[in-house]
Amino acid sequence: MTARPINEDDLHALVDDRLDPARGAEVEAYLACNPDARARVERLRILGRDLRSAFAPVLAEPVPARLNLAHILKARRRPRRPAWQATAAAMLLTLGGLGGWALHGALAPVPAGVDALAQEAGASFAVYAPDRSGRLNSPPATATRSPAGSPPGSRARSRCRI
Repeated sequence: MTARPINEDDLHALVDDRLDPARGAEVEAYLACNPDARARVERLRILGRDLRSAFAPVLAEPVPARLNLAHILKARRRPRRPAWQATAAAMLLTLGGLGGWALHGALAPVPAGVDALAQEAGASFAVYAPDRSGRLNSPPATATRSPAGSPPGSRARSRCRI
């Protein structure tokens, strides 16, 4: 069985004393043969010692009350709003919005005279302007023609004078 190669994670785990004894012995044997890796591990140990001494006063401070576990659990046990209240609020907002939309034109004054004509012209323009084929403006085509060749319902001129 081949041994797993020693990598950077193993070196950091050795510095932090997180390796199992068998793997720790393999890493120590690797460090005995590699002076560069041994020097890097020593620098990591010195760095860890310096960081612990720099932050020792912060570690000695008491835990703030807002981070205390009992305080956090007490805050979570506070009664929350029931789901029916949130549902009722959403329904009220929806009904208010729909009611406002339905009544937005009902409360406006009805245009009369020239204003009514302008409104009618605007509506007609909105309908007919996009039609570039002209199909909306032309009369429907009929399949049958009268014997004289004119459309049904029209009076054909007689060629005879009376």
